[in-house]
Amino acid sequence: LPLNVRDYLPGFYGAPWATSMGGNLVSLLDVRVPSDAGSPIPEPKLQIFKGYKGNAKQKPSFSARVPVNVYRGSEATLYRVFVDGPMQCLDLIVPNQQPLASGNIYYTHRDLDYTATGNFALMR
Repeated sequence: LPLNVRDYLPGFYGAPWATSMGGNLVSLLDVRVPSDAGSPIPEPKLQIFKGYKGNAKQKPSFSARVPVNVYRGSEATLYRVFVDGPMQCLDLIVPNQQPLASGNIYYTHRDLDYTATGNFALMR
């Protein structure tokens, strides 16, 4: 059974996070981190929409449930998503008191490693 919203860390109660990077929409759905550090962390769904122009009916070019690690700090929580797909991983850094996050996407293109950075917003 899902927990009550107050039983999750702020910003990690199941609402989606999204950003636009390089003309693509990147979203994380079902992002949940229980307040109880001993509870398991459910896998979110990562979706990437290439060349996103605001069409709500566009199908994602990549969609998968992805494993995560969570690192809780005194100022922020690092939500690290591991992807077996068009990127290697995504770091979502969420301040404890603010529903905004900075995100880093790590990927390889033509045998070179890259990092893309953007601001993720908590969608309501």
